[in-house]
Amino acid sequence: SYSADGGETDWKLLAVDVDDSAEYEAVKWRRVDDIPKDRVGEIREWFRKYKTAEGKPENVFALSGKTLDEKQALRTAKRTHQHWIDLVDGNAKCITKCQHEDCYDKEVPCWVGSNDGSEL
Repeated sequence: SYSADGGETDWKLLAVDVDDSAEYEAVKWRRVDDIPKDRVGEIREWFRKYKTAEGKPENVFALSGKTLDEKQALRTAKRTHQHWIDLVDGNAKCITKCQHEDCYDKEVPCWVGSNDGSEL
């Protein structure tokens, strides 16, 4: 899933350590629907609130909080990784105005993408 963090797309990819002895059923999990709903809810709440310790507001989930399936998640991970490679290599094609107080209104490369997820 992803959240709108300060108006920017902030993707979250859930990975499970199947060797984690605390989750004996984890080896059977292939899709997010296989994970117990209460566990997914705990993770979602953590991502909603984790920045409040810094005095920031709760995160808001885009896509009505919908969790993407594994194909969409992998596609998004590949696309955002390519954005990162382009940034590191100096080949970022997208320029946007920074919204953070440290660089407000300066032109900066789009490093994660400005996609709002609407094409998913």
